Amino acid sequence: MNEEKPYNESELRRINLLKSVRLKAIEGLLSRCIYKEFAPGEVIIAAGQINYLVYMILSGSVSVHVDHLEDEPLVVYERGEILGEISVIDRRPTTASVVANTPCRTLVMDEEILLLLVSASHAACRNLLNILAQRLRYGTSVISKSNVLRRQFEYYANIDVLTGLYNRRWLGEMFPEIIAKCDNGERPLVVIMADIDNFKAYNDTYGHTAGDRALYTVAVSLLGQLRKTDFAVRYGGEEFLVILPDADIKEGCLIAERLRNAVRQTPIVLHDARQLPPLTVSIGVAKMQNGQHPDAIIDSADKAMYRAKNNGRDRVCLQ
Repeated sequence: MNEEKPYNESELRRINLLKSVRLKAIEGLLSRCIYKEFAPGEVIIAAGQINYLVYMILSGSVSVHVDHLEDEPLVVYERGEILGEISVIDRRPTTASVVANTPCRTLVMDEEILLLLVSASHAACRNLLNILAQRLRYGTSVISKSNVLRRQFEYYANIDVLTGLYNRRWLGEMFPEIIAKCDNGERPLVVIMADIDNFKAYNDTYGHTAGDRALYTVAVSLLGQLRKTDFAVRYGGEEFLVILPDADIKEGCLIAERLRNAVRQTPIVLHDARQLPPLTVSIGVAKMQNGQHPDAIIDSADKAMYRAKNNGRDRVCLQ
């Protein structure tokens, strides 16, 4: 009397590894496989361990976790998928954990049975190669997406959210490199420090929402006057720093005047289309000296800007 199996032929035919395989021809190998059930939350494969078994999912679903089991799964596998084939083939510790999401029924084979199966059946060999190719493509896709996310993170980590200009983090990382390139190439460089005049009073009069809109408008006005090779930074509060590589002091002053005029001629338009009066900026201009430290150049431009403030605001002063 034949012992009744806890699975049937239709379930086997749904297994990706066994598609188009003549089941009669591999009956002996299938009889050597172990039937195993897993409860929800039970770990089927643990990360970092040597795995000798390939699990064929007859029913249910599992989650694959790269780090902590509490984290979002990397991928979910359901009926028909196989698990553990890569670690069985390369005999290296597993890089992810596999956990049952639901009551999960599996048919389990070891390395010897897997090798005998692909040797006995061209269809099974082709299926295994196709499964490995899909795993490789999925891994490449994950890496590609991770790189995109990393680049996006790096970009937004260097951008001031309100104005869209570079922030102090970017300045600390990139300004020394910009200076070094100009210094080593004996090329000039000018720094402009611009501060909005009477900004606190503007905020107190029109409100912080209008103040935020004003900062954004000033930033856009500044960008509109710069060359493609220039850099604009929100230095802090209502202060803006502009870096002009390959510009001498004369050109720097001309650009500074353009910035000042652009700001004073641009009204502040709120989201409800109300129009507020333009602002003005006081500007300091400083040129790079040979071997000068980044902080020293900024300090020179800052001192020149305060002279512009003390001399009546809405003007440009040199270091």
